[in-house]
Amino acid sequence: MMERPRFLKSSTGAPTHAGRPLRQLVWGVVGLSGLFVGLQIWWLVTATPTVAAGPRVIEIPPHLGVLDIARRLDKADIIRSPFGFALLALVQGRARTLRAGEYEVPQGPIPSPC
Repeated sequence: MMERPRFLKSSTGAPTHAGRPLRQLVWGVVGLSGLFVGLQIWWLVTATPTVAAGPRVIEIPPHLGVLDIARRLDKADIIRSPFGFALLALVQGRARTLRAGEYEVPQGPIPSPC
């Protein structure tokens, strides 16, 4: 009787886990990325110490873009992250609807950009 070629033989040994370390690495990166995004969202929605202490008034002059408005809000310690504010305004589709004027930011959590 002839022996079967090696590539046709069925695997009788223990299953190999060649892809397992790569899969664990991918899930680890996905988990850490999710944790990072969650912390960033928490950072964006919590009030700054200045806003938590009391309401703030800020004036937004005309003809400022979303990044300029975000920088002005950051400088007044109303938001924590200019990039996060601009990104949130873009995601919500409100980046082009931000208006000039004088605004009072109430004490407590920061409302979404409108």
